[in-house]
Amino acid sequence: YEHYRTGDIEKDMQIMTKIIAAKLRQYPQIIKAVEARGGVDWLKSCSHIIGVRNSRWEGIGMECNFIVCVVTAYQTVLDEL
Repeated sequence: YEHYRTGDIEKDMQIMTKIIAAKLRQYPQIIKAVEARGGVDWLKSCSHIIGVRNSRWEGIGMECNFIVCVVTAYQTVLDEL
């Protein structure tokens, strides 16, 4: 991600989503684990707090750019199955 990031949040979210989708394809057990916990609804209830002040990736649920990327990547990979 660090190599490809642009500073434009929309483009960076597209890059992050592609990276997460690739990881989900690489490790299908993650898909199964998410499904076991409730799928998209569970993901939407998650938070991503990394402790970096004013991080554009931190937040709770769909108010968090990172969680939006995770949900989008998860749905993309599920659609491929």
